[in-house]
Amino acid sequence: MDWTKPLLMLTMPNSGSTWFANLLGKSLPGCRYYEKEFFNPVCNMKHEIILRRNFGSELVSCYRNIASAGSADIDDDIVATWGRENYTFTKECQSAFKLEAFLRHFRVFAFLRPEADSFPPARARVWSFYEHAWHSLVYHGYDLHAESTPARAVEAFRVIYRHIVTDAERHGVPIIYYDDLFGEREVLRELLAKAIGYDGDAVLDAVVATRVRTARPPY
Repeated sequence: MDWTKPLLMLTMPNSGSTWFANLLGKSLPGCRYYEKEFFNPVCNMKHEIILRRNFGSELVSCYRNIASAGSADIDDDIVATWGRENYTFTKECQSAFKLEAFLRHFRVFAFLRPEADSFPPARARVWSFYEHAWHSLVYHGYDLHAESTPARAVEAFRVIYRHIVTDAERHGVPIIYYDDLFGEREVLRELLAKAIGYDGDAVLDAVVATRVRTARPPY
């Protein structure tokens, strides 16, 4: 695989991205995967101080970054953190509004799972993220009105999901939808080749061997 540019998966919490990213990290030739979210200050203590300036998380000090495209210093912050490491792939769940900045440094593809398959999340941290994301969106001028925690989570999810799709389409960034991973093998091969630049059997075999649909209770 050509690693001229590192690979970044832009996604959302509770999307199935941990499974898919781990699968790619183990199956792509020459891949050096940062096994969390490199640009999330909560997941990267080594570079936390720098990452807090521009990148999203539910930390009180930087939750407003979730719905921000980043400041004029964002490229410097990417170079000062990612540029000092030797990884070739990471995923990012909490900075969905930073596609333009990521494209200047990475080959990017989006990975999305629909609302019905994403809610209700089993982990409290996912609820926490969407609560903070909702407040970040309001801070940045979005007209949101949900009152309960579940309603705010869904409202925030819908805005972020639409933003990723619109942004990706505008910039010609490939999108892999969760349901795509359960499709026909050769169709999936074409999608993967477009998104990650690799169409070998290793990834296909790993997806087919491990893909499982899990029913979610109503919420």
